[in-house]
Amino acid sequence: MSDNRHTPDDPFTPAGNELELDSFVPAYLQLAAVLRWQITTQQLPSGTPAPSEPDLAGRYGVSRDTSRRCYAILRRYGLIVSRRGKGHFVGQVEPLQYLHPARGSTVTGRHVHYGEEVPGFSPLARALLVPILVVQEPGKPAARYDAMRTILRCGDSEG
Repeated sequence: MSDNRHTPDDPFTPAGNELELDSFVPAYLQLAAVLRWQITTQQLPSGTPAPSEPDLAGRYGVSRDTSRRCYAILRRYGLIVSRRGKGHFVGQVEPLQYLHPARGSTVTGRHVHYGEEVPGFSPLARALLVPILVVQEPGKPAARYDAMRTILRCGDSEG
């Protein structure tokens, strides 16, 4: 994927972009995580209109208040820009990073520990319970990456 865009059938896309309404994670946070993924992977490119609050609520089977709370969080972190009378628009986001760990590396996924500092890991990612990738390359200290902004490529291929 040379243009860094992903499609809905991308294996890295959260399962069906569906919400688990019986989860302990509030629906507005789940919805914010889905939209964050769509924005980060450029399914919703910077500057484009985001779905209206009623459309978002209807698409995911939640109340309009849930979609409003979702947008409030995304606005707080600059992923969504709201213009009175115009709607919501996707803000500027950092591109995905592609990681090619060295042969013999160990890669694990986990949640951030309380008080742990992860370079480049936003407070929004922490609030949305986004996991991190911990990469231990031979002879180097472990490095941590935001799992929703990092595409892991293993082996010798560039594709």
